[in-house]
Amino acid sequence: SAKDYDPDWYGSYFHFGNVQLMLRPHHHTPWADQPNTLHYENWLDQDGQGGKRWRYAKEQYKPEPLNHQGVRSRLEDQWHSSPWVGDRSVEMIEKQGDKPLFAWVSFPDPHPPFLAPKPWCDLYDPEDVVVAKHRDLDLENRPWWHREFLEKRGLVHHSALSDEDGVAWSVGGDMSERAIRELTAIYFGMITAVDTQVGRILDALEAKGELENTVIIFISDHGEWLGDHGLLLKGPMLYDGLLRVPCLMSGPGVAPGVVVDDPVGTVDIRSTLIDLCGLAGEDDNGASWMGLIDGSASRDFAVNEWEVDSQRSGMDMDLITVRSGRYRMSVDLKTDTGELYDMQEDPDEMVNLFDDPGAGAVR
Repeated sequence: SAKDYDPDWYGSYFHFGNVQLMLRPHHHTPWADQPNTLHYENWLDQDGQGGKRWRYAKEQYKPEPLNHQGVRSRLEDQWHSSPWVGDRSVEMIEKQGDKPLFAWVSFPDPHPPFLAPKPWCDLYDPEDVVVAKHRDLDLENRPWWHREFLEKRGLVHHSALSDEDGVAWSVGGDMSERAIRELTAIYFGMITAVDTQVGRILDALEAKGELENTVIIFISDHGEWLGDHGLLLKGPMLYDGLLRVPCLMSGPGVAPGVVVDDPVGTVDIRSTLIDLCGLAGEDDNGASWMGLIDGSASRDFAVNEWEVDSQRSGMDMDLITVRSGRYRMSVDLKTDTGELYDMQEDPDEMVNLFDDPGAGAVR
């Protein structure tokens, strides 16, 4: 929090020369006054109304028949975190002059708490959105940590809990199709709000004549269950909806219109940027995507590692996931238990083959 820094601190931070940070849009965090704030909260409270605005953010602008996570927020869009990120990104581009630019533009949304103000919360009709095919909580024939994760949080038999501010939230349980549709419509609105700000950033680059001279990677750190397998949010049940995130890339040296089907990971971003910029970099755990883009290389699998700790998840695991073009396997290295799915024959990940003798060669 800002209590560790001067009020006018803007970096440096992880080698970034200028940073502006936020906390509350990413969590169900109660409002706190300075110094327990970050840059977004200080801006939100510039006239002493930050607490009121944060309360409005989590209040429905009209009565809702369902107590679910999606909130059609009373907060005015101008105070929302997505325009805040967009405004500062555009301002940075306009003030940069002719100097080279490197920026990490991070939008909290779409992320819980699922709070979308007008007009974004009303853009999508809940009856028209596509929802997960399998929405029942299924813990049979799954590795031990599926149930353990939910039980440690007390969520196996509860469809909704409330945080200290009364915002309904849920990870697993019986959720009606209507509730999932309402939440999905709001979630899609949050995505469109982010898309709008990304468009403003691209317009700012184009106005400076730098759009074609800028490498752009659009990506997310994780996905969202959004009702898949009876789950919301995220956790160590690494279904494809969590692992398979959007990844778009453009810029000099990046051939347009190329689709790469090989598995890749976010750990590759650093190596890819170093390769594109013609810089010398130390070896790391990632590998450049450029060979995949120009067709000179291929890749068989991508790896995800997660040291799950009891403080955050209620259990300890060394979870490693391998995703190939056909299979997804997740293993807890501490107990040698896991799950294996044939994504070609079973794209909905319903049949766990991990203990199937016939799948030994695949393992």
